[in-house]
Amino acid sequence: MRKKTVFNNVVRTAGLAVFSVFALLIALAGAADALYPDVMTCFGGSLPNSFPAFSVDVTELKDNGAMRCGSARISFLGAIPLKDVKIRYFDSGVLLPGGMAFGVKLYTGGLIVTRTESFVSGGVNADPASDAGIRCGDIIVKVEGAEVTKTRQFSKMIEQSGGTSVKVGIVRDKEMLEVTLTPAYCDSQRRYKAGLWVKDSAAGIGTVTFVDPETLQFAGLGHGICEQSTGELLPITSGEVWAVSVDGVVKGESGDPGELKGSFLSEQIGVIDENTAQGVFGTLKGIPEGAGEPVEAATESEIVPGDALILCTVDGGGVKSYGAKIERIVDRAAKTKNFIIKITDPELLAVTGGIVQGMSGSPVLQNGKLVGAVTHVLVNDPTRGYGIFIGNMLEEIGASDGLAA
Repeated sequence: MRKKTVFNNVVRTAGLAVFSVFALLIALAGAADALYPDVMTCFGGSLPNSFPAFSVDVTELKDNGAMRCGSARISFLGAIPLKDVKIRYFDSGVLLPGGMAFGVKLYTGGLIVTRTESFVSGGVNADPASDAGIRCGDIIVKVEGAEVTKTRQFSKMIEQSGGTSVKVGIVRDKEMLEVTLTPAYCDSQRRYKAGLWVKDSAAGIGTVTFVDPETLQFAGLGHGICEQSTGELLPITSGEVWAVSVDGVVKGESGDPGELKGSFLSEQIGVIDENTAQGVFGTLKGIPEGAGEPVEAATESEIVPGDALILCTVDGGGVKSYGAKIERIVDRAAKTKNFIIKITDPELLAVTGGIVQGMSGSPVLQNGKLVGAVTHVLVNDPTRGYGIFIGNMLEEIGASDGLAA
């Protein structure tokens, strides 16, 4: 009986030991996931940071265009492998922080459908666009084989149809489609209509995040410009960067994010090539007035909760630095909305109430390094908002196709 009890105790102890080991491994794997995103950015000869008890061993590194890429293994005490991560490695991580406001003009290469509507024709409701299968977010590119780029051009084609059906080429989800649209006569406006609201461009004000001092490539906004009716990224064929003046601020309040009030000046200062979920990207004609001194970009693992600074322009005085705090890291592996930032500077709070529209792209610095940009305001608390890691923006500026598979 005594031998059986001893045996049971040994089995129980062994079982607890095995369970403890599994629990430890699960905890370590969770910690590795929290500390090391699946894709990590490195600059100028550095490697991903090693946190206490964790080791980083590079297993592959190869040249690929604008950057080198490869992979690394994260392990516990160099002995227990926990996860593999991809590395995007930039030879230079020195950038000029922005903070200056700029004007954005984007052109779609077609007409974006923002709304369809019915109207009275011959005493009854007509909805030609919906009947043709046209939806919000579609891009109209052709009518009867002729390219369409301007709203007035499209409106004139519809009016001159006399109610005859026309073939309309549209782009939907990157696929080319053709539909048959039959315009109807509008009783109130006395002309033929399609029942469509369309636009051929978009414009607004944002903030420059950084400029590459060697190439003059720049990034701004930290988020994409989307079509309001669909929430999808606005597809563009070209874009322009314009100088602006900031004339005032509508202060943000709970439920109302506020905005910078500004006006476009007469000088075009650059072009925009890409509108992505991580921001708008292009090239400037020169280093803009107000650009900061060169600073290093931070890797994801260097960015931690704590004091920070943001750079932005909220009046005619140009770029200024304001106190802020990174409250928490939301998701190190996400492509956007990586951290929560809180505005703490009394001067900025007095003027803007926190983060307002137009401040998107404001660079965030911590410990002397550029860590990311302000992207979104929390509508119910304008003192807080989201930020994006700088590595996610850099990946979009000419290096995205260099990422290891």
